[in-house]
Amino acid sequence: MDNWMIEYKELILKGEKRAARELVLAEIPDDKIIYKYFRGINRDFDTIKVPELWLCNAYRLNDPFDCAFVKGHKEIDEYIRNRADSINMQNKTFISCFSEKSDSMIMWGTYANCHRGICVGYSLKELVEKFNCLPVVYEETLPQYTNDTSVLINTLTKYIDWKYEHEWRIVEINDKQRNEVGYKIKFVKPKEIILGLKSNDFLWKINNTGKSSDEIKPDELIRYSEDILGTDCFQYQITTSDKGYKWEKIIRIFIKYMPKSNKQSHTN
Repeated sequence: MDNWMIEYKELILKGEKRAARELVLAEIPDDKIIYKYFRGINRDFDTIKVPELWLCNAYRLNDPFDCAFVKGHKEIDEYIRNRADSINMQNKTFISCFSEKSDSMIMWGTYANCHRGICVGYSLKELVEKFNCLPVVYEETLPQYTNDTSVLINTLTKYIDWKYEHEWRIVEINDKQRNEVGYKIKFVKPKEIILGLKSNDFLWKINNTGKSSDEIKPDELIRYSEDILGTDCFQYQITTSDKGYKWEKIIRIFIKYMPKSNKQSHTN
C-alpha cells in the first residue's frame, strides 16, 4: 500500500471526506485514467453520449457485505432490528464503481457481458474534483456502523477478496431516492473507449441475420470515439508471439463489414 493510502484510510475512518479528497488530488497524476466496465448495450452508449452516469442502490450491489452498515448485537432481536436499519441505510446509498484496471480478465467477464461489452476511460482527477470519486480500502474485517461519522468508511471499505478490482467509487447518500433502483446524474465525456474481445461477434450476428440487436455496434463506437472525442478507439485482442498467445490492447481500425448473403444465386 502506498504511504498516502495509509493516511487516506485514517482520514476516512474519521469521516473526514474533504481532507481525504484533498490528499487524493495531491497524489494522483494529472493524466491518470480510471475505467468503468459496461455490458455494451445501446442504453450504455446513450448514457455515454449524453453524458450521464447511473448510480445504483447499494442494496442491489453484487456483494451483500458492501455498504452493509452492520451494527454490533448480542441478542437475535437486536440483530433483526439492526439488520432492518442496515437495509434502510443501504436503500438511500447510491454508488457508481470504477477501476484502475482496463485489462482485468475477471472484470471483462463479470461486468462487460463476457467480453462483449466495453470499457470506458475517464480522467480520474476530473472525477475526484467534480464528483468526490475516492479509492476503496480492502480489509480482512469490515468496520461496524456506529454513527454518521462512520458512513464514509462503511461505503469505502470492502473485503480483501475484492482487491483485484482496484476500485474507486462515487457515493451519494440520497434520502429522496430511498428504495429506488438507482438514478442518473449529469456526467463528463470519456477520454477513451475500449471494445471487448467478442464485440465483433455481435456485429457479424447483426449483419448476417438482418435482425436488430440491443448490443452496441462497434462501428458506431469507433465513429463516436474518432469524431466526437477525437481519440482512437481500442480493443483487446488475442495476439501471438514466439512464446504463445497473449492479450493485448490495440488501436481498433474501422472496417466496414458487408453482410454475407446466405442465398445462392442459380443460373439456368
